[in-house]
Order: sequence, then structure tokens, then C-alpha cells
Amino acid sequence: MVRFILCSRWTVDIGISLYWDWRYTRIGKELHSANPALHPKKADVIRLLWQRD
Repeated sequence: MVRFILCSRWTVDIGISLYWDWRYTRIGKELHSANPALHPKKADVIRLLWQRD
């Protein structure tokens, strides 16, 4: 039973980590874009970084 709980916890942690990695990569690509129209607003970036899902 303890192994199942630890394994489940590990799986959840990996899933959350992958989601945050994907999210920050997406924000970085938008900020790195040469087209200024594609850049997110500063307030939007700050809100995304401080938001907890």
C-alpha cells in the first residue's frame, strides 16, 4: 500500500513538473518572438508566473 501511494505521488509530481516546463517554454517562445505583436503583455506574463493551478 505504501509503495502504491509513493508511486502515485511520484507520478503526480512528474506530471505537474512536465506541465510547468511546457508552460514556461511556451511563454519563453512568445517573448523571444521577433514579431512584437506576438509578445504577451507584461501584466499577462506576471499574472501567469504568479498564478497557481
